[in-house]
Amino acid sequence: MDREVPTPAPFWQALVYSLLVWVPVTGWFYYRYTDWSLAYLMDSARVPGYVGPAALFSYVAGIYGGYLGAQCLIQHGHKVAAAVMTVGALGLTLAIYGATADQYAHVGTFAQYHAGLAPPLDQVEGFPMALNLAGALLALPYAGFVVYNVASGRRAP
Repeated sequence: MDREVPTPAPFWQALVYSLLVWVPVTGWFYYRYTDWSLAYLMDSARVPGYVGPAALFSYVAGIYGGYLGAQCLIQHGHKVAAAVMTVGALGLTLAIYGATADQYAHVGTFAQYHAGLAPPLDQVEGFPMALNLAGALLALPYAGFVVYNVASGRRAP
């Protein structure tokens, strides 16, 4: 079965959103609070410079790969497998968030966190405002796409 995988507007919206909104916003946090962004798993002083861009790129590549994989499964009649893949990705994301909740609740250096001295994020000057601004910057364009797609009657292929 040779079928072309469609790339409808919502896919391009997600890709453009990832490149023009998600990468710059999360990239700012990565370069401003590198140890926090790495969840204190390793000292940022020992991390090669290519890790940040590689991690950001892998997110964008994951958008395309996930979309392509789900579309291929759906086109070949494997809707249950596509749903399992989606639920698995969501479950993995939630598991990662759950496993790193304490790390992301504190902002400091690798040494501060592991010594129990990293302050809670709400006590770091400017950090709560940066998170709120980032949340707005991440949510508003996405909400706009959702409203546009619903209003224009777009549906997944």
